[in-house]
Amino acid sequence: QNRTTKDPPSRNPADNTAHTQHLPATRVVDYRSICIGYKDQTNCSDAARVGLFCEIDGYMSSIADQIICNPRIRDRESLCDDGLDTACLELSFSCYIHKHRFCDGVQDCGDGMDELTCSDVTYKKCARRLKKMSSEGIGVPLNWIGDGLNDCIDGEDETGIWPTCGFGTTQRYSSSEFCSEVYNCHTGFVEFSDLCDGIDSCGNENE
Repeated sequence: QNRTTKDPPSRNPADNTAHTQHLPATRVVDYRSICIGYKDQTNCSDAARVGLFCEIDGYMSSIADQIICNPRIRDRESLCDDGLDTACLELSFSCYIHKHRFCDGVQDCGDGMDELTCSDVTYKKCARRLKKMSSEGIGVPLNWIGDGLNDCIDGEDETGIWPTCGFGTTQRYSSSEFCSEVYNCHTGFVEFSDLCDGIDSCGNENE
């Protein structure tokens, strides 16, 4: 009985296709992962697909834009050592975005929630680490300053260069070049101009 045989795979060292499983190019930018822990979505060779750069296990790498704050995989574990790739905000039922898209001057949410409460942003600007953002810099929300996470490319938000107002218990970072009178509530400081504006900034409806 004759048996049909196939040619053996190539043994040419330059041709390792017989020994290595390659990822389909279409899956490299898919939010679904082939590799455990979404490792196939890191160290992107195509700059257009990079969402941000960060250290992963102590080494600088990149993460695909497709998986950053994707609502379909919002429960995945962070890949960045500092957790920046999973620093997401759920501002409303239909608005789930990366924190760096918050108050950036561009409406990313259909209901506009990402641009509605942007009064507490510094007048001093920096370039945010998330790619595809303005390279000229954007104001920084006051609660990002000194919070232990580098949001600016050069880490400026974690330095002491930001202007402050007040003294002692009233000392605070300033969102303008001039210090103004503020209302002190348990969640922070509210500018007088923002009182009674229909937005509950203190969390207790006592404005």
